[in-house]
Amino acid sequence: MFIVSLFALLDSDLSFFHCAQIMWLHRFENDKGKESKATVDATDYMVYQYKPWSKKWYSHKFKGPGVRYEIAICIQTGKIVWINGPYPCGAWPDMKIFRHRLIHRIPDGERVEGDKGYRGAPNKVRTPGMAVSKADARAKQRAAQRHETINRRLKQWGCLKQVFRHDINRHGVYFGCVAICTQVALRNGEPLFCTKY
Repeated sequence: MFIVSLFALLDSDLSFFHCAQIMWLHRFENDKGKESKATVDATDYMVYQYKPWSKKWYSHKFKGPGVRYEIAICIQTGKIVWINGPYPCGAWPDMKIFRHRLIHRIPDGERVEGDKGYRGAPNKVRTPGMAVSKADARAKQRAAQRHETINRRLKQWGCLKQVFRHDINRHGVYFGCVAICTQVALRNGEPLFCTKY
C-alpha cells in the first residue's frame, strides 16, 4: 500500500519524503571514526533519444542515450545518504557531477570512497589506488561491491530498467520514488550484506 501511495504522489512535491528518508547527515550512523563515511558512484539509466540526436546524452555503458545519477551510501549501514541527478550522460562524467554539488558537502578531514571515475580530488575522494594496505584494499573493494548492490536494486524497477520513454523532465521524479522505496526496504527487513570497514 505504501508503494502505491508513493507513486500516486508523482504529480506532487516529493521533497518532504526525500528529505525524511535520504539525508547526507545519515552517513554518521554507526560511525567508527574513519575518515571515509560513504561510498559514491554514478549510475546510468536508458532514455529515449528524441530528435535531434545529441552526443551529450550518450552513455558508453550501454552505447545509447541516458541520464546519470550520483548515489552515496553510508559505509557502516548501507543506507542511501545522497542522490543527485539526472544529468545527460555524455556531458556529465562522474567527476564533473561530484564537483557540481557533493564535493561542497564534504568537510575538511573527511573523504568518500569512489571508483576510478573520481580521480582528481584526492583530498575528498579515496580511489582504488589509494589503499594503504591489503586489508584496506579488501575493505574498499567490499564497500564498492555493496554499493553496486544498491545500483542493482534500483534497476530492478521497470521504470529504471527499461528505456524511459516519457517526458525526460519526469525521470528524476521516478528515480526519487524508486530511491525512497529502496531506502524504506533497506530500513525494514531487506538490508545489504555486512562489510567490515
